[in-house]
Amino acid sequence: MTGRKKLLIATVVWGDWYVGALVDCAVPSLLSPNNFPRLARDCDLEFLVMTRPAEQPRIESSPAIQLARKFMTVHVLPGLPPVIDSTVNVFNFHHMMWNFVYERAKREGSYVFNLSPDAVFADGAGTCWADLIARGQRAILWTFPRGLDTAMPILRDRYRTPDGAINISPRELVSLNLQHLHPLSKALQLDSPNFPNFPEMLLWPVPGEGLLMRILAGEPRVFNPSQVELTPQQIVAGTMDGCTFIDDSDVLYTMSLTPAGHNADWYKQPAKADSGKVGRWWLDFDSPTNDSVAARQICVHPGDRTEALWRARERRANLFVSRAAASREFLRVARAAFAADCTWVAALLTMIGRTTAGLRLFPGRMQTLIFGPTDAAIASLSIGELLKPAAAARLARLLRSHVVIDDRPELNLTERVHEAGGILRLRSLAGRELTVARRPDGWLMLDRFKLAHSQIRTRGHTFIPVDGVLDEDVGRALA
Repeated sequence: MTGRKKLLIATVVWGDWYVGALVDCAVPSLLSPNNFPRLARDCDLEFLVMTRPAEQPRIESSPAIQLARKFMTVHVLPGLPPVIDSTVNVFNFHHMMWNFVYERAKREGSYVFNLSPDAVFADGAGTCWADLIARGQRAILWTFPRGLDTAMPILRDRYRTPDGAINISPRELVSLNLQHLHPLSKALQLDSPNFPNFPEMLLWPVPGEGLLMRILAGEPRVFNPSQVELTPQQIVAGTMDGCTFIDDSDVLYTMSLTPAGHNADWYKQPAKADSGKVGRWWLDFDSPTNDSVAARQICVHPGDRTEALWRARERRANLFVSRAAASREFLRVARAAFAADCTWVAALLTMIGRTTAGLRLFPGRMQTLIFGPTDAAIASLSIGELLKPAAAARLARLLRSHVVIDDRPELNLTERVHEAGGILRLRSLAGRELTVARRPDGWLMLDRFKLAHSQIRTRGHTFIPVDGVLDEDVGRALA
């Protein structure tokens, strides 16, 4: 069958609840006419299920798996330990399966679909995947809020077809999800009094019409491992070129069935949504594609949308995500400053990164050269004065005096000085001209101050220690 693509579907499942969710809801929903049956017309499908030995017979004999075998090869593998308790790091099982499937897919040139055992799919997902795979897309990304498992009997009783599939339209599944929205998804709404410490998504209710959703990191659900590099957190690395992000629930919708108490520790403490804390969390799930993914306005709606209502929520979402991104970048540079032993600068940037001040100082995402004063250079300054509200303008001027837009990020500063004939003229964000020159002994000087040999490059920024404060007026005022 020359020209046919292959899709390896992989899931890891154990425990009565999760096995039940897989065979009673997840797989039946994928067997609706425009899901796996439609995809099987264009692709060769193989389904790999990793489970415990005791649960293999239940999965093997389930009507859903029997029906699935009409469209694909199914292997139920008893590869998990017979006993899995709280002392076991269960993520190791998922990574073991993912690595096995990814390596095999690379050898075969196949696509991979990481199937969560608790995910229910609206009819039409297979049509979407078939079209995008045929167009050569490297990866397909989408995300979805969680729903309570109280929706499971409704799915089984109301939407099951005579052959055992579950056939539900995207808008019907959205409506069911909103009626049975999980407490975690409610907590992830920006006005929640118990905003979680793990912001897997950000939600803004659109009254009477649905949810606007943003995510901060892009985990591919269907992708070609030979063409897509992933970070250790399974986020798309590199670029989003050749990747499709589904941002309209009419095109593809999934609901994650979840017990009521699942991950309750994420939101048990009173907390408001804080862009600084979100930025810090975001930095731990870093990828070059995150800003592109976070810019997508994901519309979850059970009916037609009123554009004015959704635009208003999008503006609020844009502001919060921009603030979180600014905090993330301040913290990123703070880590570079700490690595360069510029601990005062690191502390100052960390404190700013916890506030909304960063967005006002640097309103756009940019690649920069940052000249950070050494501890010795600022040891005598009253840094605490800069953090008072009355000193906001002075703080902004001081920071912007040390930052230059990096319009040649492919070269380090030493290479740029050499290219410029030994003297390089730059302009800080504060508007002041800076001159970098090479001394006969090899040291680089920024005006009258010495630059360290170390240049720490972090995503989008280069941090270079300097043994002076570049805004002398502010320096004198703080002395």
